[in-house]
Amino acid sequence: MGGFFALAGTSTLNDVFFVHERGLRVGLWNFAIIVSVNLTPVFSGYVISNMSWKWSFWLEAILFGLALAAVILLFPETTYHRDNGHSIIEGQTPTLPTSNPIVGPEQVLDLNDDKSAKLPASPRSEVIQSGSRPSWRYFLGLGSVHFENTNRLFAVCIKPTTLLLHPIVLWGCVMWSVTFTWTILLGAVVSQIFGAPPYNMSTVAVGNLTGIAPFIGSALGTVLGGWACDQTPQQSIGSA
Repeated sequence: MGGFFALAGTSTLNDVFFVHERGLRVGLWNFAIIVSVNLTPVFSGYVISNMSWKWSFWLEAILFGLALAAVILLFPETTYHRDNGHSIIEGQTPTLPTSNPIVGPEQVLDLNDDKSAKLPASPRSEVIQSGSRPSWRYFLGLGSVHFENTNRLFAVCIKPTTLLLHPIVLWGCVMWSVTFTWTILLGAVVSQIFGAPPYNMSTVAVGNLTGIAPFIGSALGTVLGGWACDQTPQQSIGSA
C-alpha cells in the first residue's frame, strides 16, 4: 500500500498537467513528502516536552483521519477515459468512408454566403457545449467506478513492476530509495546520539537541530529543481 500512495500523486500530476508543467508540480509533491520528515522532529519535540510521547501518536492518527476525509471529499477523479467510438480494433485495416463522393473546390459551400450552412458537431463537442458543472458524484469518481473488468485492474496493479525492467527506472528507484531511507534513519537515531553524553541535548533542541536545516535544503532543492526541469521543455516548445 505504501507504494500505491507514493505513486498516486505523480500519476495524478501526469493526468492533469502537460510535460512542460509537471516539473514544478512534481517538485512541490516531493517537497510535501520530504517536509513531513523534516518538520516532524521539530513539532514532536515540543509535543513530547509539553504533553507526552503518547500524544505525538494521537496527533498523527488525527491528522491521518483528516487527510483521508480530505482525499475522499475534495480530490476529483483524474483518470482520462478515451472515447473508443472511433478506435481501430486490433487486426483490422483502417479504411476511409466511401459513402460521400469526393468533391472539388468549386463544389465546396461558401459559409460566408450561406448562413444556413452548419458543420455537424461531434458527439464530444455536443457533450461539452450542453454540459453543465459536473455533479459531486462525478467529481469524486463514483460514476466511473466499475468492477466488472477485473483483468484490467490486475494489469494496472502489476504494471509498475514491469517498469523495473527498464534500467533508467530501476536506477531512479534505487536513488530515491537510498536517499529516502537515510532521511528516515536520521530521524530514528538522532535522538539517541544527541540526547546522550557528551551532548545531553533536550528533546526540543534535538528536533530543531535535525529538522530545520534539512527542511531549508529540501525546500530549495525540490522547488527550484522542479522549476529548472520545466525550463527545458518550454525552451524546446519556443524553438519549435
